[in-house]
Amino acid sequence: MSSSIQSLNSVKSFMNEKNLEYGSTYNLNVLVEDVIELEVPVAISIYDINSYNIDIMWEDKGIKYKSLNLFGRYSTNFNEVNYVNGSLIITDSNYQEIVIS
Repeated sequence: MSSSIQSLNSVKSFMNEKNLEYGSTYNLNVLVEDVIELEVPVAISIYDINSYNIDIMWEDKGIKYKSLNLFGRYSTNFNEVNYVNGSLIITDSNYQEIVIS
């Protein structure tokens, strides 16, 4: 299975388990390795039929995410996304793992 399809399926599984709606914003727990662990607004939206965007609103919690080499938006087209034990795990281009639960 290609990484992009696997990432799409991971997001779908996460959304179904958490009973989340696409385009809505939810306060979810976000963990970035040993650097950050807090509840942050997160929205997952359908970009097109083949990709989803995951927006993490770090700035709402005062996190200067760019200085931590984080992004505000992650895409299933460009990032590996896995669904493990009820959590969504995004591996970004800096090989950091962002865990959303």
